Amino acid sequence: MGIVHNSVYLQWLEKARMNFSSKIIGFSRELFKINKVDVIVKNVFIDYLSPAKLGLDVQISSFCIINKNGSFDFEYIITSGDNHKKLARAKTTHYFVSDENKLLIRIPNSIKNIINAAIANHSDFFYFNEQKMQINDFCVVV
Repeated sequence: MGIVHNSVYLQWLEKARMNFSSKIIGFSRELFKINKVDVIVKNVFIDYLSPAKLGLDVQISSFCIINKNGSFDFEYIITSGDNHKKLARAKTTHYFVSDENKLLIRIPNSIKNIINAAIANHSDFFYFNEQKMQINDFCVVV
């Protein structure tokens, strides 16, 4: 059985982030369109721990870190199999940008309110400014 190409991990991270963003935070394309904002990926870090075999199901646990500078990170653990063997851990950093000129902006108040509501309703999925708390991972199967 072959192994999964490293570029596929980026697709898995994107799927996990989009699921988290819509299901836990409440982000949507419509919300961003109304607020004339978009979210960009500033960087991606993936630490490959063990090869993912073709044909096996993987699970991605993710949670969100809110940073003081207005950026936010997602951290991920990618596992496979019934024993949840760790395949990789990853981190992506994101910023809000103006939809008009794509320049970095502060998080709009209406979106801050949505994030604050998500934190209040799902506090186990968030931590702040690198102060890690005990968390229950939001898991996506890809």
